[in-house]
Amino acid sequence: AIADPPASTQRYAETLVRLPHCFLCYTPPAHMPQLADAPPCVSNGYITFGSFNNISKVNKDVVAAWAQVLNAVPGSRFLMKSRLFVDEEGRDRWIGLFAEHGVGSERLE
Repeated sequence: AIADPPASTQRYAETLVRLPHCFLCYTPPAHMPQLADAPPCVSNGYITFGSFNNISKVNKDVVAAWAQVLNAVPGSRFLMKSRLFVDEEGRDRWIGLFAEHGVGSERLE
């Protein structure tokens, strides 16, 4: 309620769900296993960024921003989950958008 008070008039594309006793944080359940001693980037040798956004929210400006991040972090990779990428034509379109910004397909999943 601090970020979006009940009386606020903001409009959202998604339905705003107000959770009790929560403010922009995640607390894992007590039964969850402990985290690994090191993040995956240590054993992989690279950082993987990712997005699970609805592909309709992603435009050329968003791809340009992601490419800027990838270009700033040598060897980093980008994972994007979308049904669109099941199809080769869909994948090729997005690979081309990243290529316009100097990001090779070997860095995309």
